[in-house]
Amino acid sequence: MSFLWSNLGQVWNLTVYHVWLSALPIVIGFVLSLPIGWLANRYRLSRGVLLTVGGILYAIPSLPLFFAMPALIGTQILSPINVVVALSIYALALMVRTTADALGSVPGDVLQSATAVGFSAWRRFWSVELPLAGPVLL
Repeated sequence: MSFLWSNLGQVWNLTVYHVWLSALPIVIGFVLSLPIGWLANRYRLSRGVLLTVGGILYAIPSLPLFFAMPALIGTQILSPINVVVALSIYALALMVRTTADALGSVPGDVLQSATAVGFSAWRRFWSVELPLAGPVLL
């Protein structure tokens, strides 16, 4: 416990750095998974391709990915960019399937009702589909 109190500043800085390295890929994965998951849900032909690619990306072991990423994006192995990109790939691979399933769980009657009321496709997505898919996304 004395180590913690004597190095509290360093522990705090490393904690903030760790939260940044883990939260940023989650946000990036979520933002990118919304349109990709929507495509996978909307077009059945693309669903198989997108979910297969996501499964393949998720199946890549993390250590080889961390060693391969610098050659692909031109960074150092321990670069924060390398870590964020690799973790974003894993987050995206998981979240695309979840997003497609969540959007697919919205009842068709509700979507037809929103269209009948006059919602555009864009407004229907933001006002009806995404809020109703929210519990599955979380």
